[in-house]
Amino acid sequence: MTARAFPSRSDYFDALQHADKALLDPVLRAGELRVAVATGLPAVMGSGTFASVFQVTEAETGKRWAVKCFTQHAADQQERYEHVSAALAGLDLPELTGFEYLAEGIEIRGERYPILKMEWVEATSLMTWLEANYLDRDRVARLADEVLALAARLEAAGIAHGDLQHGNLLVAGDDGLRLIDYDGMFVPALAGRPANELGLPDYQSPRRTAADFGPGLDRFSAWSICTSLTALSVAPYLWETLRAQYDERLLLGAADYAAPGDSAALRTLRELGDPRVTELAGRLAEMCAADLAALPAPAGAGLPAAAVLAPAPAAPESAAAEPITSAPADDPLDEAAAKVAALAERVELRRALAAEDPGLYLASLAAALHTYGYWLAQRNRLAEALAATGEAVGIRRVLPDAAPADLASSLQNLGVYLARAGRFAEAAAAARDEVALRRDLPGGAGNALFNLALWLHRAGRPEEAIEVSGELLHVRYANAEAEPDQYAYALRQFGALLNDLGRFAQAAPALADALAAFRVHGDDDDVAVTLDHLAFTYGNLSRWAEAMTANDESLRIRATRPDTAPADTARQLHRRRVGLMHLGRPAEALVAQEAAIRAIRPAAAADPGTHWPALAQYLAARAQLLADAERFADLVDPATEAVAIGRQLVVDDPGQLKNLAFALRMLARGLSGTGKVDKAVQAASESILIERRLAQSDPQAVPRVAEAAWRLALVYSAHERWADAIRPGLETIAIRRNLAGSDPKTYLGLLAINLRLVGFWHASLNRWGDVLVFDDEAIAIRRMLAVEDPAGNLPALAGLLDHRSITLWRSGRVPEGVPVSAEAVAIWRRVAAADPEHLHDLGVSLGVWADRLNQSRRYLEAIQPRAEAVALRRRPGEDPLDLARNLEQYGYSCLRASSNVKDGLRATGEAVAILDHLAATGVRVPADRRHAAVENHACLLEKLGRHREAATVRSRG
Repeated sequence: MTARAFPSRSDYFDALQHADKALLDPVLRAGELRVAVATGLPAVMGSGTFASVFQVTEAETGKRWAVKCFTQHAADQQERYEHVSAALAGLDLPELTGFEYLAEGIEIRGERYPILKMEWVEATSLMTWLEANYLDRDRVARLADEVLALAARLEAAGIAHGDLQHGNLLVAGDDGLRLIDYDGMFVPALAGRPANELGLPDYQSPRRTAADFGPGLDRFSAWSICTSLTALSVAPYLWETLRAQYDERLLLGAADYAAPGDSAALRTLRELGDPRVTELAGRLAEMCAADLAALPAPAGAGLPAAAVLAPAPAAPESAAAEPITSAPADDPLDEAAAKVAALAERVELRRALAAEDPGLYLASLAAALHTYGYWLAQRNRLAEALAATGEAVGIRRVLPDAAPADLASSLQNLGVYLARAGRFAEAAAAARDEVALRRDLPGGAGNALFNLALWLHRAGRPEEAIEVSGELLHVRYANAEAEPDQYAYALRQFGALLNDLGRFAQAAPALADALAAFRVHGDDDDVAVTLDHLAFTYGNLSRWAEAMTANDESLRIRATRPDTAPADTARQLHRRRVGLMHLGRPAEALVAQEAAIRAIRPAAAADPGTHWPALAQYLAARAQLLADAERFADLVDPATEAVAIGRQLVVDDPGQLKNLAFALRMLARGLSGTGKVDKAVQAASESILIERRLAQSDPQAVPRVAEAAWRLALVYSAHERWADAIRPGLETIAIRRNLAGSDPKTYLGLLAINLRLVGFWHASLNRWGDVLVFDDEAIAIRRMLAVEDPAGNLPALAGLLDHRSITLWRSGRVPEGVPVSAEAVAIWRRVAAADPEHLHDLGVSLGVWADRLNQSRRYLEAIQPRAEAVALRRRPGEDPLDLARNLEQYGYSCLRASSNVKDGLRATGEAVAILDHLAATGVRVPADRRHAAVENHACLLEKLGRHREAATVRSRG
């Protein structure tokens, strides 16, 4: 009989947006569903493999309910819950919570599905509680005792939870324990049945099977949790040293239980020096190899130490294998009894038999080696697993009648173990052989192709990985109707590989198709991860609006999930800043960055070692945004904090030096902008020293040396210390000249900017010959770049030509400046025709050209460009002083050319009137400017024979 299909998490999420219609229980229907504050959408309060949990509050009483919605069908689910509910109703255990199984609890698309309605427990998960309180030794010690006592009370009542772990153990405000999630609970009415789940492996005996189902089921879990908590109460630092950042366990886990003799964590606990911890760790190590029936009862249970778990019929062996390895299908031993020692004996026995009769026993030896390798790998004895599995592959390759499926399974496992050992090229070779075999086998080569693409990518062979991923895509597409989720995963892998190769235009449609498939056939996590890939792709294609849409949707999905780590939210907000900046929305980018900092701060306070690097990075990014907004006073504090954190981080992690150098550059900007020049120089100089040191061993640091040197130059320049600015400016130019040789697209434009400004600093020191050298190189670069990108480079080229014309005049080479200015004007005409914003620049350039013509005594030629400059200066918003000067110079050209004299007279008269009006309104008018206008006006009057008027003008001037 086909199992009934249940709704996905997304289906429940969509339906509960109208909870008053979807929920069928009268109390829940009348209540208020909890929503995420940021989005107003249903808040997912918890999510596991088989269910999602939401919260409903009764409007009148304020009582809250947990609503558990199932995503998979279980054959005897209703019957089990009814037995558990009846058993709990007759017990007086405050740690347990009542619930009601509603067979028709929710309606989705016209069909009704079961839900679990449970009283909401006001408490914190054990993991979250420990994150906040692991330094409080007394409270942790009391909690360790309470865990054992709770397990004892359950066993004395004849029941067991079945999955004691950090997610199901909650700590209330009074430090009392509460239990949730009763899916795998044992109660007397279920005796004789197999367990329907085996619990989280990091808290369970490696020997546990579905047959182990009775009131003593929680013994191993209780002792494991008690051991970890007791050790923490003695040595809180173990929380940092025995766990990775996102470990879903306490101090010990499945790998430690599988091979306690090889466990570094158990050895650390035994050698801690505390007698109780030593005893607990030793006892737990012994329990790992013991039958569950022989485990000691928790203290206070009042049961004999060897209380027997109620036996149950052996559960049928699961057909589901590990997702990337091949579980031994030919192993006659029950999984719980498949001890490595027993398997080793079996291998040696079959090896001896194969030596006597290879034809009869070699195949059997290969099967034993395959199984032995699998279980060695499960216990993290990787070198031995590789040796056993490699031998199995060797035998199966040469056996004349070996089943191709058997060889393929061994090759699959060999590839996985090689990859776990970091030997990706060898893993890819094994996977390629597996693919060749599986092409002709039922089920096809899909999984093998997936692994092969992965290993090739990690072996640094991306082009081959893409080719294999493309083949996988065709395989999955052919079966997309039956397995749409597998097709979606193949699409996402293909898109991600294309991204890594920088082939973003090809990656975009693959990832968009994957997203569309996951929206229908995946869960929220699949959608969010794919959106992250797509946002990255669109950003690299400069499709920033689409990148922002994808990033924001990913943020909204994560915002509906209470289990979303604040650090993940902070990272998304930090990325959002990039898109907003590219969309020209700097104010919103600053808001997003500040939100990222707020999100990461609590995590950084609780776990500095993990989250300080991100906090420092986010603070420096905020400082950069404030610097770009010229809010220098505001940026000093975040930059100072980023530097302070960075200094602490580099003590243990030299990899943080790069981030410290960047934060110092931001601090230099803030200090310079607030007038603290010496401190700004000190910060910028330290940044240069760090980057130079890094560049000695890392070529990627060389561009940052140029950035740091340029920052120091700009600090000096901002305070008119031109000579000081030139030295780091020249260092920047030298570095970027070299970089432009291998990467002209990135560095030529930057080099042109550097040359232009260093030339300006020389001009400020009247070093005109040097200025011409820098200008010439910058002009040559801009000419070259303008061929490919005229819009981005022609304005800069025209500006450089104007500056060169002025420099030639200052150098006494006036005639050479005339053709230079003529070219500049021609370019500005072209630029302004496309963008009228540049009409002002055209007016300036026309004035410079007219000046060079006048200085070359080509007065008649100067009249026309000066007349154009005057016309452009009459536009609204232009500076009246500039208009007055151009009018005065127009008159001067007319006077010296003896042409258009009356026009010149009107122009100089207007210039005098403008200057007088400005002076009357309080504007400071340079005396020489007015004198020149009056004198030219008088001379033009004399030119027309109006000497008396000329004398009057001079007398008034």
